[in-house]
Amino acid sequence: MKDNILLFYIDKQNKDVASDISSLNGMEKIIDTIERDETDIIIKELRDEEDESFTYAANWTYEGTSYTLSGKIELDELKKIIKYMKF
Repeated sequence: MKDNILLFYIDKQNKDVASDISSLNGMEKIIDTIERDETDIIIKELRDEEDESFTYAANWTYEGTSYTLSGKIELDELKKIIKYMKF
């Protein structure tokens, strides 16, 4: 069984300030957008040259706060978490 590693970031700052946590290391590609409760959740695939597996990240802003859920997880598992999460 493969281990999953997840990180959940919450940032109440504006995207234009230094505390912006939405940018992660590596090459990133937007692979999906999911709409939940009138909020667009952007799914990105991140690849680091030194790592064999992908990192997936979900980014969204809700009521002025930015959220990022990212980690070494299967894409289907990340989408399942997003499907069942409550705002």
